[in-house]
Amino acid sequence: MSTVRKRTVPSPSPDSTTAPTEPPTTIIPAAMSIGVFPNLYLFWTLLHLPATTLTTCARIFIGINAFRCIFPNRYNDNIVLHDTILSSIFFTRLLATLSEVSWLVMLSEVARDLNSGQLSATS
Repeated sequence: MSTVRKRTVPSPSPDSTTAPTEPPTTIIPAAMSIGVFPNLYLFWTLLHLPATTLTTCARIFIGINAFRCIFPNRYNDNIVLHDTILSSIFFTRLLATLSEVSWLVMLSEVARDLNSGQLSATS
């Protein structure tokens, strides 16, 4: 089982009076790895659908969710499951922003489809 590690941040002036503390341990990041399987199944299913705006945005959203299940992190304590460049705060926030934008595009597509159905029914 993988362990949760806290990134080491160099301190400008080390204080020798403080004792080293154990990094906090938690099961949550390791348990998020289970979420990879349903996300990959949904992603695989979406690959076999015709490419539309809705399915493309759903692929982006689900793919990023699967990635974030593999590389979970907690920003305030710099706690990551895998200490790699893929767990950097900048990269994960960039992916989260892309995921949120794709979700909003999907929402607007569904709203547009529902609205067009109501407009044609009243005409």
